[in-house]
Amino acid sequence: MSLISEALKRTQQRASVSAPRAPLLRKPIGATSAPRETSRKVFLVLVVGIFVVSGVALWGLWRMYAMLTAKARLVQQATVVEPPSPQPPPAASQAVVPPPIPEAIRAAVRAEDLALPKPAPVASPPPSPPSAVPPAPKLLPKLVLQGVTIHAGIREALINGQIVGVGDEVEGAKVVAIEPMRVRLSFDGREFTLSLY
Repeated sequence: MSLISEALKRTQQRASVSAPRAPLLRKPIGATSAPRETSRKVFLVLVVGIFVVSGVALWGLWRMYAMLTAKARLVQQATVVEPPSPQPPPAASQAVVPPPIPEAIRAAVRAEDLALPKPAPVASPPPSPPSAVPPAPKLLPKLVLQGVTIHAGIREALINGQIVGVGDEVEGAKVVAIEPMRVRLSFDGREFTLSLY
């Protein structure tokens, strides 16, 4: 019987010792949740990065739009250089007639002293044949310079959607020179310039 009583005592002692607790729902103070916090930080950085990149892209698009509209306004106001108008030919010189001499002075001076030398006849230029009225100058075509490329010695310009080089014609105007920001053209004997800005 002593074996049975000893077994009962051991069982009672084990029951009196506190049973192990069930795991807590909260994490202990010393434990860290590194993977979860790291993923939150990465997510937050990604969201902030997306907003920053979107803002910069929208700002860049807005600046590009403003620059293109300013260029379009300047292209519409392209300067046209008109050649100087021809000067009219000088009028043929006419003989100068002196003013009449008053009678009181005429009587005091002898008649022979008053005799004025006759002016030599002025040779007038031969009459020119009747010329036809010069035709009115043609109106300049409406041209818009859209771009200029200069690469490896090749100069080309985009005018009214057509790619042209020096010597080419666009809407009756001949390309005289292509420069980095402008193109000089000749039309009906007049030279004018189209500018990008």
